[in-house]
Amino acid sequence: MVGDGVDFTQLSVRVADDSIMATRPRRVFRNSTIMISRRITSGMPLMVQTWEMWNAFVYTLKVAADRYEIKVHGGDMMTTHEHLVLTDV
Repeated sequence: MVGDGVDFTQLSVRVADDSIMATRPRRVFRNSTIMISRRITSGMPLMVQTWEMWNAFVYTLKVAADRYEIKVHGGDMMTTHEHLVLTDV
């Protein structure tokens, strides 16, 4: 539904491994810019601050952005969470 957004609120909140998501998926609108903050489960420091981890973070972000037509304006990776500014194009 181009322009009207995609309503994900009717989808189940269970994911592939049968766990339950913390929040429901948000509605996605074309050309809308959003900021996303995501936290690691239990606040455990899993993202080690190394160049290898940073390169893996940027690489996977680039692959996902290309696949789902997302423009990444900026982001930051910390040991327990990340911040992203994205536009759905």
